[in-house]
Amino acid sequence: MSTQKISDGNQNRHFSGLVKSVEKSIESLESYQMQPDGVFGSIATIKSGEVTLKSSDLDFEFTVEFDDDMEANEAEIIVYNLSSNTVKKLKHHQKITIEAGYTGDTGLVFVGYITKIKSKKDGVDRAVTINCIDDFSTHKIKETTFAKKSKASYILKSLLKKTKMPIAVFDMRRDYTYDKEQKVDGDLMAAIKKYSQVCGVSTYIKNGKIYSRSIPRKNKR
Repeated sequence: MSTQKISDGNQNRHFSGLVKSVEKSIESLESYQMQPDGVFGSIATIKSGEVTLKSSDLDFEFTVEFDDDMEANEAEIIVYNLSSNTVKKLKHHQKITIEAGYTGDTGLVFVGYITKIKSKKDGVDRAVTINCIDDFSTHKIKETTFAKKSKASYILKSLLKKTKMPIAVFDMRRDYTYDKEQKVDGDLMAAIKKYSQVCGVSTYIKNGKIYSRSIPRKNKR
């Protein structure tokens, strides 16, 4: 996948990569230099606590991974020549967001938490790498019993609430009523996957929210 680029507003030694990968369905991104004349320059903003980093002021690049499951997605941000005072304001487990796009048309591409910060020399520059993850929810569940006649959709939504993450979309394709009581314990993510399959949906985390969407049916030939 090619890289969208932003030139540094003050220097030309580096070019910042925007989103190298966001969704599997996006096969490629054309570089800024190849965008048509009607598209303005690409921009990005990173925020965490008191820190706001803008592509117009600093040179940085980032990679955001995204897939359609409940496993945590990761992001890596590399910022060049960030001041020591600013680095000290970045804290582990602190919330961080990445907003990117083009002038007049930007949106959130990542919401998560900082897991690691490291700094090293990169030629004449200093590169600060910030690793992030979009999920700090617990993945274990104590034994929970759902009474007989419980619907799969009710069980699934109850399990999603246990992640303590906001549910952005909950759109079931089908449902099932259990004749016997259902017991759930152990791996919360595995249980969510099981009941998602029963309901015919794909459940995943994106930008700090949970999406449980209907899986499109394949056309029969």
